[in-house]
Amino acid sequence: MAANVIFDYQAIGNAANAIRTTHADNYASAAATFKSAMETAIADWTGESKLRFVEMLTNVVYPHLDTAVPGIVTALADVLDGNGQSMADTDAAIAQQIPNGAT
Repeated sequence: MAANVIFDYQAIGNAANAIRTTHADNYASAAATFKSAMETAIADWTGESKLRFVEMLTNVVYPHLDTAVPGIVTALADVLDGNGQSMADTDAAIAQQIPNGAT
């Protein structure tokens, strides 16, 4: 039994744009909220352990929140765009191979 496959190139592009804009903004906002919550949570700490914890946040955790996660979200949108374009290109190439009866 054959399955029907329908590609909606506009919907694919729209999804990629939504990921790039709305979802990337959501992650950036969540990162800022997390940082603020962490700063509040450790505000009253003192001593060497606090300094080391802040260093870990600054050098290990925050770079992922600021760069890696937004980069992954953007990369996923880019892959989706590329896949949509490849599908559209393949569809056009197949269509070119079908004779249309015109002379």
